[in-house]
Amino acid sequence: MLWGNYAGRADFSYSQLRHTEHPDASNIQQETLSHLQFTDRQARGDGIQIEKKSTMASGYNLNPGFSTPWQEKKTLALSISYNNDFSASQLSVETADDPFDNKKFRFDNSYVSLAFSNWVVGAGTQTQWWGPGWDNSLLLSNNARPSPSIFLQRNYSKPDRDPAYHWTGNWQLRTFISTLEQSREDNKDLLSGARLNSRFGQSLELGLSYLMEWGDKKKTEINQNSRTSNSVSRFGFDISYSVSVLDQPVQIYGQFVQENDRGQNSHNNYELVGISTHFSYGKNQYRLFLEANDTRKNLLQQNQIPNYTYRGRSIGATFEGARQTSLGLFRFHPGGSEIYLKYSQIRDGKRAINYAAPDQFGIVSLTFKFPLMNSYVSTAVNYSDNAIGLKKDNQREPKFSASLQWQYRFK
Repeated sequence: MLWGNYAGRADFSYSQLRHTEHPDASNIQQETLSHLQFTDRQARGDGIQIEKKSTMASGYNLNPGFSTPWQEKKTLALSISYNNDFSASQLSVETADDPFDNKKFRFDNSYVSLAFSNWVVGAGTQTQWWGPGWDNSLLLSNNARPSPSIFLQRNYSKPDRDPAYHWTGNWQLRTFISTLEQSREDNKDLLSGARLNSRFGQSLELGLSYLMEWGDKKKTEINQNSRTSNSVSRFGFDISYSVSVLDQPVQIYGQFVQENDRGQNSHNNYELVGISTHFSYGKNQYRLFLEANDTRKNLLQQNQIPNYTYRGRSIGATFEGARQTSLGLFRFHPGGSEIYLKYSQIRDGKRAINYAAPDQFGIVSLTFKFPLMNSYVSTAVNYSDNAIGLKKDNQREPKFSASLQWQYRFK
C-alpha cells in the first residue's frame, strides 16, 4: 500500500504519531519518528520485493491487539510486491495447517492500488483498524481475517490547501465495500463503510465512521418468510485528546458505537474508553495503556444472530458480547526490537461467537520482536487461567501457548 499514511491503514493517526510531523517535536516524539522510519525501511522499498514468512504456534492467538494481529497455528506465506511513486501492489499466497476457518489456502494481504492527485484507489484483502484503541476497535480491527474489498482513500493526510478548510488540520477519508461469506446465516454478505477523521491542533482528534452489512433482500425474505430489512448499520464516533500532566504526555480516548438492526428492530450501544502515556528511559521508548470496552448489549436481543463476523471471527472487538479490560506496555528500541506485555480480563460473556469460556477469565501475553540480518523474528507466549473452548470441532485451547514467526526479505 502507498505510504502516505503509514501501513495504508485508514486510521493510523494517533496523537503520538501526528506530533512527529511538528517541527517542535519533543525528544520522545522524535524517537517515535525514528521507530516509524525503521518500520518504513523494513516494509517499504521501490521496485520488486520478495518476502517469505512462516509461523509455528502451539495454539491460536485468541487475544490479538493493535500490534499483534490474529494468527493461525502453522502458516507459510510468500509475497511479491512492487512499489513506485504512483502505484503499489502485492501478491501474497499463504497456506495454513489446521486453520481456524478450515480455509487452508488464502490470499490475505494481497492488493493493487493506484495514486492520482492525493487519492488512492485499489482492491485487495487488507486489514483495517478504525478507532483510537491500542487493544481493541468496536468497528474494524485485526481480530478477523481481512475480506476482499475495493476502496478509495486519501494518500497523505495533509491539510486541505483551500484556506476555508485549512482549520481542519490533517484529515483522512476512506470508503470501501467488501464481500463476506456467501453462506452466511443472515444472508448479509456485503459490508460497506466510510470513515472521516481529522486532527485539530496538537491535542484533539475526532473520527466519524459508518458501516453497513447488507445483502440480497429477496433471498432474505425467502429464508425468513417475512419482509424484513436486510441491513445492519453501525455508526461510530471516537475522540482522542492529549494533555500534559506533571510534564508527562497523557492521551485520553474513547469510541462510541450504536448498532441498528432493522430486521430485529433493535438498537444496541457499545463503548470503549482508554488512557495511555508514553515516556523514554535510556535509549528505549515506552507506551503504557489501560483500556476497557463493553459489547454485551449486542447479545441482549432474543434469537439474535451474532452477525458482525467474518469466517467465524468478530470483525470488531475481540470478545464480542462481553466486557474486556486490558493493561499493556510497549517497549521500542531504536534498533528495531519491540517488547509487548499485556494482561486482559474478560467477564460477563453471555453468548460467544466463536468460543466457549467461563463468565470470567484472564489472559496474559508477552511478545518479543527483533530484526536479524535480512529477517525479522517474533516470539510470543500466552497464558489463560481458564481453558477456552472453540466452536471448531469442539476443540479446547491449552492454557499455555507459544509461537515463533520468521519473516525473511530476499535482497
